[in-house]
Amino acid sequence: GSVIYNFDDLRSLSFTVAEGYRAGGSYIRAAPGEPAEQREFDPEFLTNYEVAFRSFWPDYELTVNANVFYSDWEDQQVSVPGPTGTLLDVDVFNAGSSRLYGLELEINKPLSRTLNLTFTLGLLDTEFRDFPFAIDSNGDPINPDDPTYANLVGNAFNSAPETTAALTLAYNGSSGWFASGNVSYASDQFSDVTNLELNKVGDYTLVNGRVGYDWQYLTVSAFVNNLFDERFAGRQGISNVSNDTGTEQLNQQPFFVVNDPRLYGVEVRFSY
Repeated sequence: GSVIYNFDDLRSLSFTVAEGYRAGGSYIRAAPGEPAEQREFDPEFLTNYEVAFRSFWPDYELTVNANVFYSDWEDQQVSVPGPTGTLLDVDVFNAGSSRLYGLELEINKPLSRTLNLTFTLGLLDTEFRDFPFAIDSNGDPINPDDPTYANLVGNAFNSAPETTAALTLAYNGSSGWFASGNVSYASDQFSDVTNLELNKVGDYTLVNGRVGYDWQYLTVSAFVNNLFDERFAGRQGISNVSNDTGTEQLNQQPFFVVNDPRLYGVEVRFSY
């Protein structure tokens, strides 16, 4: 349910509580050199609390929106890269208990009738409060029958940077011409729930751009993604350490999954 308080016609504050449920299921894990295996995972439950502020300041032609949120999970479904590092080698686990909280901010400012500037900021803190796992915080394999079987209490979610930000400048001309440029930033993060130093991905900044012309039924544009060819590992770790048993396998090797390189081209869209 939600409660909304309007300060006036241009500013409001709301509080929302929502509960969510995601059904359990099954999947096929297909690691190279191993027979395909069907596995199952349990349902997850989420309770989310959110305070939202919406405002427009006409003296400055400024729109300022902000969300503060807190989410509480039970049996969160977590996808974890398997020991070989390949795309089909993925396990799904249920973390017993976890939470996240953070802030989202968006500021929008028209610079002219055709030019618009948007800034966004995200702050996030995540934590597993109960997550039995087969590899301890030092990356040492654990025997599941051992009473010291690992529990990743205090670890952060994977692929969850604490800070993200973006600045976008967009031009939309009355004649049909348009253009936009975007700079986005993400702070360092872990690519695996074990939070090992070898799984840590450094911060990165990406620059994208687009320019084109829009007819009534046809749009043609040229674009470039990752203008400065920034390269970073979106996933990294050590292969041949079993997520299920923590057992070290032979021929351990580091693996990396890197982001896309600079990409540019022309896009044509038809609409009716």
